[in-house]
Amino acid sequence: MTIRPGHNLIRAAGALLAASLLVFVAPSVLWLAVPIGGVLGGLIVADYLDLRRRLPQVRLERRAPGIVGRDRSFEVAWTLSHTGDREFLGEWRDGVPRRAVPFFHSIPFRLGATEFEKSFTTRFRIPERGEHAFGPLWLRLV
Repeated sequence: MTIRPGHNLIRAAGALLAASLLVFVAPSVLWLAVPIGGVLGGLIVADYLDLRRRLPQVRLERRAPGIVGRDRSFEVAWTLSHTGDREFLGEWRDGVPRRAVPFFHSIPFRLGATEFEKSFTTRFRIPERGEHAFGPLWLRLV
């Protein structure tokens, strides 16, 4: 499992950077970084622990045909399910083949606490001859 920094962490780092410029004007502002850093550190740890607990509760499956003719349209289906008791909000992205049309596929999702499964389908085509494979599925939970 790889956890990357979210948008809020990047915004907080930017706010700390902007606040660091105030040190040149009022050096006493430097002491504000200690409690702010402690609060941010606590929030980071809490978010990480929550994600580690919730991520195994989510399952994302892809169903695609094994062989498709060149430049023929084919359907790919995904099923997103969860076993948790809380709402799941996020976005998932599929690593489609480089030559596929459309070449980028990302879908935001919201699964309620009582909605345990959702299905998505999209049509693709690959106009170039050769062997093509789908890559990994990326899941971002909010």
